[in-house]
Amino acid sequence: MDSKKKYRQYSADYIKYGFVKSPCNEQLPMYLLCDQVFSNEGMKPSRMIVHLKSRHGDKSDNDVEFFKNLRDNRKTLGGMFGKVDKQNIDGLVASYNISLLIAKTGKPHTIGEKLILPAIQEVVTTVMHANGHSVVQSIPLSNDTVARRINMMATDVENSLCNILRRTEFSLQIDESTLPGNEALLLAYVRFIQEGKLVEEMLFARPLVTDSKGESIFKVVEYFFTEKEIPLSNILACATDGAPAMVGRQRGFISYMKRAVPELFAIHCVVHREHLVAKHLSVRLHDSLNIVITVVNKIKSSAFNDRIFRQLCHENETEFERLLFHTEVRWLSKANYLSRFYSLFDTIVEFLEKANPQLIKDVQKAKFDVAYLSDIYDKFNAMNLQLQGSVVTLIKCKTVICSFIGKLTLFKQNIGRREFYQFSRLAQLEVSDDDMLAYCDHLDELKMDMTKRFTDLLELEIPDWIIDPFCVHVETVSLSFQEELIDLQNDCEEKARFRMMGNEQFWPAFSKRSQYAALWKRAKLLSLAFPTSYLVEKGFSAVVQLLTKQK
Repeated sequence: MDSKKKYRQYSADYIKYGFVKSPCNEQLPMYLLCDQVFSNEGMKPSRMIVHLKSRHGDKSDNDVEFFKNLRDNRKTLGGMFGKVDKQNIDGLVASYNISLLIAKTGKPHTIGEKLILPAIQEVVTTVMHANGHSVVQSIPLSNDTVARRINMMATDVENSLCNILRRTEFSLQIDESTLPGNEALLLAYVRFIQEGKLVEEMLFARPLVTDSKGESIFKVVEYFFTEKEIPLSNILACATDGAPAMVGRQRGFISYMKRAVPELFAIHCVVHREHLVAKHLSVRLHDSLNIVITVVNKIKSSAFNDRIFRQLCHENETEFERLLFHTEVRWLSKANYLSRFYSLFDTIVEFLEKANPQLIKDVQKAKFDVAYLSDIYDKFNAMNLQLQGSVVTLIKCKTVICSFIGKLTLFKQNIGRREFYQFSRLAQLEVSDDDMLAYCDHLDELKMDMTKRFTDLLELEIPDWIIDPFCVHVETVSLSFQEELIDLQNDCEEKARFRMMGNEQFWPAFSKRSQYAALWKRAKLLSLAFPTSYLVEKGFSAVVQLLTKQK
């Protein structure tokens, strides 16, 4: 009878001879130093000792701890390649994520190699006690690499956005501006509904190679929409500033757009119009404003005068130590620098006693006007801030404008009765009858100018059922909406959703309810239309800031 073949089992004790389990077959031993795998028959301690002494005699006197350390630190070739591949992939992902952060912060692309990678290496080495050099080597962040990553991500985002715009209606916000290097840049933003929410995204930034006339602007827009296969008919509304190149009746951009899209709803930026109203001043108030500008320039234009004035403010323990320049193109500038001037008025007079005595009389004479202008421009600033921001709708803008026009009437009545509750700076002074009459006349002129400039917005019809569809009486609504409105008012889920979201968020979320198609068609324009050019103005500020940094 044949004896059965004997199979040996691998033992963990073989480590004392320098053997570990083979990665190919865990039942066979493999020598750590030469990767030789023994057969099952050769799995004998005597043969292992012979191999150790004959092939690696210099290691035969080492104890078991030597071989255990060798085993723990040893990496198989397959494991090494697997880890390298994973590290490269993770480094690539990190490279894209860091490039996105660099783009969002507007930092120079060279910051990746100059600051971010050294910072990563320092953290990994010092805090994690790992090999920071190998981690840094796996993250490509050179200047060209960061630029390439950003361009690739921008292209992908643009393609995704264009795919959405091909199949949905949206509103457009567009404007052109001249950059510090005299290049003309055209910026465009869009607003559309995605997953029941209003979304605002930048559509494109394109240079105007020659002129910035309405026809040239339209050609750039038309070429982009043709190239991206986006129908111009998908544009519901378009907001621009009041420049002739944009709103000119014959050759303005809007006139060309209306020829291509006859139903287009066009609106002149309400913030821009408000800024034009705020510039409306009587001769007296304009002269007072010029005196303020002269004094500020006198102090700020000289480094010596500026230092002396700051020292005087410090000695008088004033809240501020610097005056502000007036910048005509900045919406909030006028109120800020007038308020600062008035808060430092006594210190300014004290400074002029030595620096320019001829101006003191004019400055003191203008004190009442400066107080009034500071107060009224604070009101304009408060309104301006309400009109700024993202996802501002025509409904909100009409509410703000109508409210301010009503307040102008109230301000005039109160000043006429010497009630200066709304004019805190003016309330501190003894206002004469002539001053009151001048301020009342100015408020009258502001109201007339504002009513004239905002005629389209004041006449814009906003049905009551859009403000609150669940409280309006159905009999007062147009016949074409009555049936759907009854269904809506009896829909408990929609009623709860309206109470939670409010009308500004409710209607965009309402867009996919096919059973209320007529209601949404009427509310769509009021939700989607841009009432301001805030986004493009903000975009231009970002571009100018980027161009002034080292790239």
